[in-house]
Amino acid sequence: MSDDRHRIEDYAQAAARCLPGPARHKTRSKAELAAHLYDAAEAGELAEVLQRLGSPRSAAALFTWARTAPLASMSRRLRAALIDLLPLIGVTIALAVRQAGKGLAIQVSFPPPNAYHPGGGILQAVGIPLALTWSILVLGILESRTGSTPGKRLLGLTVVTETGLRAPPGACVARRLSLLAGPFAWLDWLPQFWGERRRFLDRLTRTKVVAQRGQDSPQAVPGYPRAVT
Repeated sequence: MSDDRHRIEDYAQAAARCLPGPARHKTRSKAELAAHLYDAAEAGELAEVLQRLGSPRSAAALFTWARTAPLASMSRRLRAALIDLLPLIGVTIALAVRQAGKGLAIQVSFPPPNAYHPGGGILQAVGIPLALTWSILVLGILESRTGSTPGKRLLGLTVVTETGLRAPPGACVARRLSLLAGPFAWLDWLPQFWGERRRFLDRLTRTKVVAQRGQDSPQAVPGYPRAVT
């Protein structure tokens, strides 16, 4: 039984690494998977059940809380985005104030393109690139590691793959690249206006944003009851 215990714990831990945050959801899903495997071990069917589950990643896709979590609404996603993009918003406002202070016509937009702005100065040369680095690279890495950004965490949202697993870094960064298009970035949100709850880049990167709240308990896995008979 000691060998089975190590095998189960290693398998459940490997599966947990594929799960999205927050930690409480990972812990519950891991416990549900481990309990299922311990039941199988007591019935002498551990090898059969592990073969049926497949790789730890395949098992994680069955036991993840995000598998049945609802897609986040457009309003919650926009509010989370506004929080996350505060550095970019701040640079945009500062550019407008700087232009107005110099008596220039205000020629800024949001998101601001990393292009020439009359009177932009250091804000154009340094501020916009830094704000875009935060908005794309830093937030993308945070999404991959924790499933959330500061804004998404406050609004109870998580980024996952289409199967409800932790999204890889490349996908999390790529889904934010529309910000490089300046004001044309809003075209990425068009599907939201005809009822879709996923942006164009969500579909391209095979990711989705789901609501955490109300999903504290993982769902039972169809075809894999806790008691193995």
